[in-house]
Amino acid sequence: MNPFKFLAALPQPVKTFYILFFIVFMVTFVSVPLGARDVTRWASGALGAVAILLGLSLLTNLNGSATAMSKYLKESKPMGVDYSGSFLASPAYARFFGGFFAVVGGMFVFTSLTSSEMWGS
Repeated sequence: MNPFKFLAALPQPVKTFYILFFIVFMVTFVSVPLGARDVTRWASGALGAVAILLGLSLLTNLNGSATAMSKYLKESKPMGVDYSGSFLASPAYARFFGGFFAVVGGMFVFTSLTSSEMWGS
């Protein structure tokens, strides 16, 4: 599965949310071994916020995003597997995935905002 073809198949703003998610994920990923605790907390909060936006976009099928994602999965055959008849390649699953993505993103935001070390106490 080519990530660039995947992004090209998605409508806006979901395409932008995926790119932002990747960028913020990389910032968070790099900040952990560097020991930059404040950067890690704020970046993980930003990661959660982008995850909420991405998840809600999929959940509501914004601009046909869930439909486009399922269509790409059916046509691309990732790792040689034909998902054309599978529930995993349906818009309903993409919307279900989006809902859970938003919930997990909310947990990231909540954790980053309520962390006692963030406020110095």
